Amino acid sequence: MAALQHFNPGTVVEWKVEQSPGIPEHIFKYMFWTFKPAIDGFLHCRSVLSIDGTYVYGNYNIKLLIVVVVYANGSIFPLAFAICANESQETLTLFLNHLKEHVIKQRSRICLISDRHGGILSYVQNLRACQEPYAYHRYYVRHLKASFHKAYPNKDLHDLMWMDATDHQECKLRKRMEYIRQEDERAYRWLMRHDLDKWTLHADGGRRWGILTTNVLEFFNGLLKSACGLHVTAMVQMSFKQMAKRFVERAKCASSFVEIGVEFMPIPMKKFEKYRRRAHWHSYLQYCNERNIFEVRTTIHQNWGNNTHAVNEARRLCYCGKWFVYHMLCSHAIKCFQHTCLEATNYVDKEYSVAAYLNTYSGQLQPVGDEHHWPPESFKMVCNKDYVRQ
Repeated sequence: MAALQHFNPGTVVEWKVEQSPGIPEHIFKYMFWTFKPAIDGFLHCRSVLSIDGTYVYGNYNIKLLIVVVVYANGSIFPLAFAICANESQETLTLFLNHLKEHVIKQRSRICLISDRHGGILSYVQNLRACQEPYAYHRYYVRHLKASFHKAYPNKDLHDLMWMDATDHQECKLRKRMEYIRQEDERAYRWLMRHDLDKWTLHADGGRRWGILTTNVLEFFNGLLKSACGLHVTAMVQMSFKQMAKRFVERAKCASSFVEIGVEFMPIPMKKFEKYRRRAHWHSYLQYCNERNIFEVRTTIHQNWGNNTHAVNEARRLCYCGKWFVYHMLCSHAIKCFQHTCLEATNYVDKEYSVAAYLNTYSGQLQPVGDEHHWPPESFKMVCNKDYVRQ
């Protein structure tokens, strides 16, 4: 870790060790690390942090924690790591405090997505009590869905629960919840024990950018596969090398998009173009010219359609809920703007842009080489008044 900090200035490492009276050895408890290019890249990613952990089977019974964000093209961006003996309230509090101090810093309106671990719930509640600016917490819906299915193994209820989680409109959500109540009162009460803003897109307030579950294990699997059976040091080295590889590959990709003059990334634009094609079949009526308020009616297609939605350009709002949830125009808003002087792509958030992607991966990591070539000064101990570092 000292070598990583020496060759890559700005790398942050935090330790926690314990020592018993009369015993000279320090007992390792916890370590947090993050790289400066990741800290800088985070400023250009969506403000949604996903936290997860996995056991590292091998020489030590320890757990690896990782937090990722989602960058412009919709894939994960590893942000910070920690190794600990277990996911206790103490270690999770340390992890989240270090994340806030070194990565999030003064950035506000941050949303944390995680499982319902008591340590994280307690931490977020304390933040809210202190009126911290980023005390928004949401659940991994796949975790909640698995718990619901285990408690009530009814496929129909299981499907309805997922549809409620992904729907953008309150009327549809309430209708399905009432159906669940009629089918199984206990299942309904189980779901209603969890605040709707924690697991449904409709009540989320746009905090999670439509992210219901993030495949954090995508990064874990590659990391652990490479370090399988090796020491913890090798796992840290693998995290560093994978990060370096990602920065080089994605920086090249971002440059190629800039060269051809693309403004937004392919995956969000795929969704945008789908909405644009759908908008062709809608009809609209403008109610207020100065404030750009519209009413849009969808076309009838088989057994669906013929719905009416209001669009308010000043409030960046459509009653379908998609604009608010995804921070991108829905088909109803696109229909309205096609017949005005407003450019629809101006209402796609900058976090989807090629510029954001380029800035995310603009940093560089430097190799540390073989330890025999490390300069003596790279092993200097760093003092910290709160944590013993060795």
